[in-house]
Amino acid sequence: MDICSIDKIADIGILKFDRILIFTRDSEVTEKCEKVLVSYGVNPDRIYRYSTLVKEPAVIPEEEFWKYNSHNKYDRFIFGMSHAYGGIIEKILPGKTYKFAAPSMDLFYHYMVLQHLEESYNLDTVKVIVFEMPYYVFNYDISKCPTVFEQRMNFYYYLEDYHHYGYSEQEQRRVDEFEQTNLMFVPPIYNRYSTTRNEHRRKCEKFKLYYKLRYLLKNKKPHIWTDEEIARIESLNLHVWEKIREETISENVQIWSQIKKMLVKHNIKIKVCVFPFCGYFIRSKKTGIEKMKKIFYDNLGISSEDIWDEFETYRDNYELFDDECHLNEKGSYQFTKYFAKLL
Repeated sequence: MDICSIDKIADIGILKFDRILIFTRDSEVTEKCEKVLVSYGVNPDRIYRYSTLVKEPAVIPEEEFWKYNSHNKYDRFIFGMSHAYGGIIEKILPGKTYKFAAPSMDLFYHYMVLQHLEESYNLDTVKVIVFEMPYYVFNYDISKCPTVFEQRMNFYYYLEDYHHYGYSEQEQRRVDEFEQTNLMFVPPIYNRYSTTRNEHRRKCEKFKLYYKLRYLLKNKKPHIWTDEEIARIESLNLHVWEKIREETISENVQIWSQIKKMLVKHNIKIKVCVFPFCGYFIRSKKTGIEKMKKIFYDNLGISSEDIWDEFETYRDNYELFDDECHLNEKGSYQFTKYFAKLL
């Protein structure tokens, strides 16, 4: 495959190419460039956009585990979404903890990661797995939320399974674009079966204490809310809290059942933690919250002593939140100390 760098739009007509790559992280600039290229007669199927490759966060917890950490025996794993990803500081928890939580991830993602662990890691050493789960977890499937999914596609690229995403022509185009661009510019995904795994583990161990101390000494500031921020939260109309998706709920109930069976087989205790939400959100979304809370408890199927429902724990501690549902550094530190007592 020939990859050409084009300085002048007029040069396109004399170049032989398989792909034209618009090499910028800026999606708006990318769209403008694509329109110009198409206006000059370039087939859109030959235009690839680097901006589709840039995903946040770039670090995939599962890949990091197989690269650097799978030699360790862990007391516990933590699964969850962005609330736990930024809200639990595993470095200051007692014992050995690994956090697989990642922004926007759903039950299908957790199940796939657990299957990989069952295949390639000794789960019998793990005593407990904590699942951070919002009330709407059974009503949520990221692969059916195209905009969000495209922001997190790197996680599912690593899984080699896009779940329900990719059924439409446009979605398949996105998948192809992402995969082809990865093949051109990104090293192969880390093989969890590799015999060279953990080659950098000594370096990682060396910096663990440093990062822990740096965080403990950091000045963690409270959030001072503006009227505009409060108004934004009160005006939110989030589909996962309002629109009930029966098929998604049914599928997630089955996935959760499979997760529980797997962990029972390995004598792993299951704990579920509902993370704190900000009072501005709680007061303005009462109907949606109650609706999803009922679905949550109707389908969880574990004893009440294994559920840590902290949804309203910081209801009126606004300074601990960055937004409606994410703790800031001050909140994360405070909640992690509290979380440690629950373990």
